Amino acid sequence: MKNKIPKWVTIILCIFAIWGIISGIIFFFSPQIIFQKIDLSPKGLSLILDLFAARQISIALIIGYALIKKSFPMIKLAVIAYLIMNIQDTLIGLIHNEKGLMIGAFVFCIILVLMLNSLSKIKHD
Repeated sequence: MKNKIPKWVTIILCIFAIWGIISGIIFFFSPQIIFQKIDLSPKGLSLILDLFAARQISIALIIGYALIKKSFPMIKLAVIAYLIMNIQDTLIGLIHNEKGLMIGAFVFCIILVLMLNSLSKIKHD
């Protein structure tokens, strides 16, 4: 295989990119939908939520751009960055006893590791 991104990787990354944009918009405009158990009223919390929303949208746009360009190195780098982000989210979920965050991020980690494994088997320029 030469420079051919597996179809399943492309499909899952498209889903991740769409999810990132949607979740980022939700974090900007209605974070209470996702963070139901957290008091969102303290001053300064909206800044942190906006930063989190920007992170989600940024990584989604990077993944989307890499897919549109069909650039193997960009896709691999985007997967690595997204994996690092989800490892951190898994640890944050563990530290704060947020099982949903921990499990969700861990599942994403597994998928991303499988993607990297699949991408590492591809010969590229």
